[in-house]
Amino acid sequence: FNNTESKNERKIAQNYFSSNDLHYVQEGSGLYKNHNHRINISFEIKVDSMNQINFSPGMSFQNNLYLNKLNVTNSVKESALINKSNSSLNSVVSSYDLSLPILYMRRFKKPRRSLSINFNPQLSEGSNPTFNYSENNYADTSISIIDQKCEIYNNNKKISVSISYIEPIGRSGGLQLSYQPSIQKSESDRSIFSFNAGSGQY
Repeated sequence: FNNTESKNERKIAQNYFSSNDLHYVQEGSGLYKNHNHRINISFEIKVDSMNQINFSPGMSFQNNLYLNKLNVTNSVKESALINKSNSSLNSVVSSYDLSLPILYMRRFKKPRRSLSINFNPQLSEGSNPTFNYSENNYADTSISIIDQKCEIYNNNKKISVSISYIEPIGRSGGLQLSYQPSIQKSESDRSIFSFNAGSGQY
């Protein structure tokens, strides 16, 4: 289990000495949280003196939260507003990974002769909804607003097999034959929605 959290705040103020005496102020804050869980288990089954099976399932869960706010003001002599913007970005990442490897090992009566088969199905899935809001105010009292939601989804499936056979040659030599087929399927989707004030939904 792993749990981390970090915060930051920042402020920048700049004066431009010119005929207009421009004044720039930036204020922002950020928050990042990470929760991570990992589970690993191992089983060893000795069928007999010649056969053994190892099963080592593993799973991990992860949740990340990211919040960022930024306020920017441009003015003349700290009074006459040129423009002012307020923005925020909220992002949440949730994902998991699962693996179920099974290893079969076979020994033979002939010394150093062996056969191993490793079967490993894997699955990973994740989602990442992000909310982006930005409001800009101008000196002529006009306002522009961006309010969007972005959804990202990923899904990956994979099955791999590793087969290895060793045939001893001579006193210390050997011949190894290996075969490693695999199949994989991946899906990914990204959608962006704008906020609808009438329905109150994205």
